[in-house]
Amino acid sequence: MPWTFKSSNLRKLISDTDQIPEDLVARVQIEQLTARSRITKSMIVLGSLTVLGLGIVFRWQFYNIMVLASLVAVLILYCMLFALAQIWLGTADKEKNIKRFKTLLIIQLLILSSAWGFAIVTLMSTANDPEQLLVFGLSIGLISTSVFSGPIYYSLSFWFPITIGSFLALYSIGYNSEDAPVICLFGYSIVAFYSIVYFNRRLTERTVNIIRIEQNNDLITILLRDFEENASDWLWETDDNLVLRHISSRFSEVANRPAEHLAIPLTVLLRDAAASSRDRPDEEGLNQPIKSLINHLEKREAFRDMIIPVVINQERRWWSMTGKPTIDGHGRFLGYRGVGSDVTIARLSQERVTFLAAHDSLTKLSNRDSFGDALLQACQNQSGHGAALLALDLDDFKVINDSFGHAAGDSMLQVVAERICSCIRDGDIAARLGGDEFAVLLTSGNAAEAVIVANRIIEKISMVSQCDGLMMQIGVSIGIAVTPADGHTPDILMKNADLALYRAKADGRGTCRLFDPEMDRRLQDDRRIIADLKLAFQRDELELYLQPIIDLTNFKVAAVEGLIRWNHPLRGLMQPDDFIGIAEQSGVIVQLGAWVIHQACLIGKSLPQGMTIAVNVSTIELRDNGLVDIVRDALMATGFPPQQLELEITESVMLDNSGHSIENLWRLRALGVRIALDDFGTGYSSLSTLRSFPFDKMKIDRSFIGNLNESKNDTAIIQAIIGLGQNLGILITAEGVETDSQAATLQHYGCTLAQGFLFSQPVPAGQLAAYIDVRNSLAAALSDH
Repeated sequence: MPWTFKSSNLRKLISDTDQIPEDLVARVQIEQLTARSRITKSMIVLGSLTVLGLGIVFRWQFYNIMVLASLVAVLILYCMLFALAQIWLGTADKEKNIKRFKTLLIIQLLILSSAWGFAIVTLMSTANDPEQLLVFGLSIGLISTSVFSGPIYYSLSFWFPITIGSFLALYSIGYNSEDAPVICLFGYSIVAFYSIVYFNRRLTERTVNIIRIEQNNDLITILLRDFEENASDWLWETDDNLVLRHISSRFSEVANRPAEHLAIPLTVLLRDAAASSRDRPDEEGLNQPIKSLINHLEKREAFRDMIIPVVINQERRWWSMTGKPTIDGHGRFLGYRGVGSDVTIARLSQERVTFLAAHDSLTKLSNRDSFGDALLQACQNQSGHGAALLALDLDDFKVINDSFGHAAGDSMLQVVAERICSCIRDGDIAARLGGDEFAVLLTSGNAAEAVIVANRIIEKISMVSQCDGLMMQIGVSIGIAVTPADGHTPDILMKNADLALYRAKADGRGTCRLFDPEMDRRLQDDRRIIADLKLAFQRDELELYLQPIIDLTNFKVAAVEGLIRWNHPLRGLMQPDDFIGIAEQSGVIVQLGAWVIHQACLIGKSLPQGMTIAVNVSTIELRDNGLVDIVRDALMATGFPPQQLELEITESVMLDNSGHSIENLWRLRALGVRIALDDFGTGYSSLSTLRSFPFDKMKIDRSFIGNLNESKNDTAIIQAIIGLGQNLGILITAEGVETDSQAATLQHYGCTLAQGFLFSQPVPAGQLAAYIDVRNSLAAALSDH
């Protein structure tokens, strides 16, 4: 067991493969055998000279066949060793033949060293004292030679036989183990053995490291080549004069120059590339980024990811440059090494992201956030001449969207944006705040100038446009607020501009209005009305008044119209005109309309059998998908017959091309409810309106009745409407009848129904029954006479 342990330790000690990675064993052995073969020539020359020297010294002993044979054998074996080395160096497939050549070399070294050992023994035994000293020195030299003849198996193959031969030679002339030469030879042999093991293991490690470095260099070279061929980056290098060298194909490609034309100073290349740059060039024509990079190069400073704009082949590009100066061990500047990258695509993407972050993607105008920043700066600028804010809202843009589609609407918005920009100066800012809302910030706070610009915008936008092959026209309303007079913060200024816009809308649209503090007071009053209106439902302050509708054939009450009134605790009895418009803007109109319909059905139950009750339905209510459910629920809750409920709508409802309003009308008709067209004749599409839906009744607007018998045009229009109703089988009601002559004329023309102050003002529901009784009794009495 102890011997096994020592034997394994010995094998481990003299082994050189335990320190070689498995994947490199063959490669290391090839390198070792190749290195051994290359130094064989030197060994043969030295060995041959040694043999010749010995032959001269021991020439008198050539009669000794043993001496002569040993020296000749050594010389022949050196020649054979040289031949084997040359064969190995000329072998193409070294990995396949490594094992065979390794074995042959070890055998040949063993034979060569054995021959040397034999020669030492024979020479020592026949030599005199000076010659013995020469032979002893020769043995020491040969043992030393084995230290440097690695690798380890080769060295030991040469060391072992010579060492044995040297000991035998000493013993052959009478020396024993106690004698100094033997002790010296033994110590020197042990040192040689250790040196063989140590130096060869270090050489093996060095060989492994060299192979690894070569592999890594090859890998790096491949990766760099692949990197330059497939990436947008390139490597660059200069000498100590900043002249480019080792120019890659990728660098030549991005610079759009042959490689031989790029062997110029990098600073010259940068100056040439920047010659036509637009980035604020200095007196030398250099933009600031390139000038900064050239300064780094001239000062021998490192730089990283410097973005420079260049012009290559008349195209604007961006390069990212990184470089580091190379300094040798003596502190001398050797040049630059670095990497460049064409970041044009990334730069353009970044600029686009930055642009989109501050601009509307459809119109390319400033968006709400960036416009808010500009407005804040304008409000904070106390040294200027103020600023004017224009709040723009397109009139009836929804009609464009619904009539022609959203694509056409988007095209119209782009046209509007272009026209706004054509009406303002370079320093002014136009923005799209969202939907069809725009804003303009003028750099002057002069109100008169702002009105001029606003009117110019209104005129420009109102021009007929051709978008996607369609002829379209749209209007715009504008509210104006100036700083600091109308506000010193963005929120206040925007609020006041919106108030002015609200007033422009209320005054007929297609116009502009300057902010007036009265508008704010009116807004606050409207807000109080909205708040009170929401509480009015809980406080039971609302009431439905009824106005009789008279049958002109017998002057009896044929129907009634429900008109809402509000018994406000502070303002008194409020008419619909005082709060309906506000209710429509706030959205409360839907809840208010539901209450009116339910009350009308309740009151209708107490009316004489067959008498209808009419209520007005706004455009907003009719667009609401819940209207049909509201009517159905009211009819079911009250048990009121649907054919006695009449809903009056205006012609503007029919302009809702989204289809919701028309669809709801058909659904209401399906419930059995009657539909009346109110204010007929005031719209611009009356005849097309009649084609869109089969109405049960038409109401002639009071504006025509007021001039009856006085205006030939109005009289002709009334006759035409009555005749149209008779031909279509539609009942005609005249509104606003106030005189007997008007009633008589309408009766003469064949008008069926009439309502107005001539017959009765709207009265509370509790007074209606008495009025009907009196009115019908009077009508019956008159008819008897």
